[in-house]
Amino acid sequence: MQILILGMHRSGTSATARLINMMGAYFAPEGLGLPPRPENPKGYWERRDTILLNEELLKLQLCDWKTLVNWQFERAAQAPDRLKYMMQKLIMSMDGFRPWFLKDPRMCLTLPAWLNLLEAPVAVIVYRNPHEIA
Repeated sequence: MQILILGMHRSGTSATARLINMMGAYFAPEGLGLPPRPENPKGYWERRDTILLNEELLKLQLCDWKTLVNWQFERAAQAPDRLKYMMQKLIMSMDGFRPWFLKDPRMCLTLPAWLNLLEAPVAVIVYRNPHEIA
């Protein structure tokens, strides 16, 4: 099973990711996850390589984490071969550890590019009232 945890930042995705990890889903090799910080002392459960790939996908549309004015969902599945190769390489490195999970708030936008590469995806959608997040 390839588990994708989807939800905006500060919505409970980190707690959900940790619960899924505690139930046996693989996360990442030691040192590849973001370290805990004061604003999230129990950890983010996000992989650096996944974040970098999602940032590259956002850049394809001249966007970043804070600037999405140019984002077009109908183009979200498009990725150059170089980027697809790196995404496939990440997925293949994890597939030997199924079930596994990926979590990155950017994936709420970049999901179509990932779905094209996954064999058995399952989405866990975490929802929190947007007014509480803002």
